[in-house]
Amino acid sequence: MMNKFLKEKEIKRWWDSKRQLRWKNIYEGKDYSSLALNNREFKILDYLSINNKKLNILEIGFGGGQLAYKILKEGHIYTGIDVSSNLTKIANAKCKKYQKKKYNFSVGSFNKRLKFKNNCFDLVIMAGVLQYSSNPKF
Repeated sequence: MMNKFLKEKEIKRWWDSKRQLRWKNIYEGKDYSSLALNNREFKILDYLSINNKKLNILEIGFGGGQLAYKILKEGHIYTGIDVSSNLTKIANAKCKKYQKKKYNFSVGSFNKRLKFKNNCFDLVIMAGVLQYSSNPKF
């Protein structure tokens, strides 16, 4: 079994690889993977529309920022953490037009305690990331 440090390093290396730049446009595809991702995104956005108030949202594992873009478009406050430096750059570029709104993308890992005050978010989104945990009990 791979030790925790090596697993975390390998996950970051994998997500920072050039192959993962496909996440920039993957939601625009016509294949099954794109359909599944769009359906997941639709369900999350549908849930957000139930509330009539603006939420302070944390997304862990934001990928290329597709969901973040739509969340910001709806006027919510957004914070995102992703292990990939490359995808963080892509998400920042994608959401640039919302720079006057409150949002923040940063590189980080959910395998460590996040430095946020307790109860500072109304909603935390973790879609398609738990399988990358190096410490599931944490």
